Amino acid sequence: MLHFLILTDKDILEVKLQSKKDLAYNMKKQKLKYMKIKFALFFVLNFILLVLFWYYLTCFNAVYQNTQIYLIENTFISFGLSLFYPFIINIIPTIIRNYSIHSKNKNKRCFYKVSQYIQVI
Repeated sequence: MLHFLILTDKDILEVKLQSKKDLAYNMKKQKLKYMKIKFALFFVLNFILLVLFWYYLTCFNAVYQNTQIYLIENTFISFGLSLFYPFIINIIPTIIRNYSIHSKNKNKRCFYKVSQYIQVI
């Protein structure tokens, strides 16, 4: 769903690579219209999924009343980790890359390559 509905870099690149200005302008109008439809569909679909998840959790909590506290605790733990995790993942390659770029010896290419591999992971 993410690749089809949100990622628009291929569409923008296709417009950017046009050789004629008139063709690029017409294609831009068409692609913008297409992207607006894709974004609207994405947000409507996400809203429907959120409502379904909310309904499921409401039914689950109505049936299993003793697990409500554990569910809330686990939700907050999961949410906190999902906010904290990207900082760790992004700061490690940044530190390694910064070390390789600002070192006195300019032969630290291996550290730079390692930081690129870690970033891909």
